[in-house]
Amino acid sequence: MRTAGPKPSTSCLLRCAANLPRGAGSPTRTCCAPIATPDFISRNSNHPRVIRLRHSSSDGCSRRWSPATPDASCHSAPEFRSSVGSHGGAVMAVAERGSDAMRQYLNEIGQHDLLTAEDERRLGKLIKDGQIAARKLESGNVGAADKPALRRAAKAGAEAKDQMVEANLRLVVSIARRYDGKELQLPDLIQEGNIGLMRAADKYDFEKGFKFSTYATWWIRQAMTRAMADQGRNIRIPTHMMELVNRVQRAERELTSELKGDPGPEEVAQRCDLPVEKVLELMQYAIPTISLDTPLGDDGEGGAYGDIIADANAESPIGIAERNALIDAVKSELGMLPERDREILALRFGITDGRSRTLDEVAAEFGVTRERIRQIEQKTLARLRHPHNSARLRAFLDD
Repeated sequence: MRTAGPKPSTSCLLRCAANLPRGAGSPTRTCCAPIATPDFISRNSNHPRVIRLRHSSSDGCSRRWSPATPDASCHSAPEFRSSVGSHGGAVMAVAERGSDAMRQYLNEIGQHDLLTAEDERRLGKLIKDGQIAARKLESGNVGAADKPALRRAAKAGAEAKDQMVEANLRLVVSIARRYDGKELQLPDLIQEGNIGLMRAADKYDFEKGFKFSTYATWWIRQAMTRAMADQGRNIRIPTHMMELVNRVQRAERELTSELKGDPGPEEVAQRCDLPVEKVLELMQYAIPTISLDTPLGDDGEGGAYGDIIADANAESPIGIAERNALIDAVKSELGMLPERDREILALRFGITDGRSRTLDEVAAEFGVTRERIRQIEQKTLARLRHPHNSARLRAFLDD
């Protein structure tokens, strides 16, 4: 279950079983629930809960709904096909490949009639009047004589909003199909789009004369794209950055079609009016993330994806072999020196324990002066630099 802050995510409504009553002899309920629609969301609570469910099918199960045994003929019945309206192609395509709960949901939304322009104006006025009445009731500055009329107006507005939303649920399915297969699954996209649709019903101004579906499309798309940015990635990318990523990807698609080939970063940057460095950064954000535990092979017996990823901080086998060879060569050259000279160099350069000593520390170790240690060091290094002695070590400096 995904959560977003203290408020439960709308995607919970699809996956969490609702406590619906079952009649005698109804099949055992499985962990499956209908997709959230305005019918399933309480207007008086921030926490969604199931309120009502209708299911009309050929087996007469409208009084006992069971997602475990859906009627497969529901979405293919002639009355359903004739009721899906202007977005019927999208709804039917989803129904044909959807899950049982998805087919049940699509059958449900197909029962609502589409609205005419006159219906939208009438419902829009009722919604607006209901909002005004609700605000007056909340303010408390209303006389007792006016409260009944205001309550009726508020109730009529809420019912008009439900009708407006229910008649446009197919629009959400149509838009969700365009984003299917990306960051979120289709059921999650539909639920987020339904929330955007309800927001559009609240904000719709019928007096401006445009169709509600035209206005609602923007809110639905915004809800889906923001949900994909917030919930669709393991590492969240800010919404404004995702908008730029989508802008770059759209420019790439357009240029690919125009140029009949893959465009370069410079061409994409020019089309988007962005710096090339910014476009390269946005292209990195667009790369999807996968788990290192993702199994390899169809049977999963090829190990995990992380097994074939090299550790950038790990030393390569060749590097380990070269380092060991260098250590052996240094030890061999030092072995030809007198014991005292060898120990002085080992202390000065940290050959033994990795910690270099100062001249004063080495002088105190051997009980001689600092100058004497310096002289021995210089003499010993000069001896090691002789071509006869350094030929083997110089091979490690060729690179």
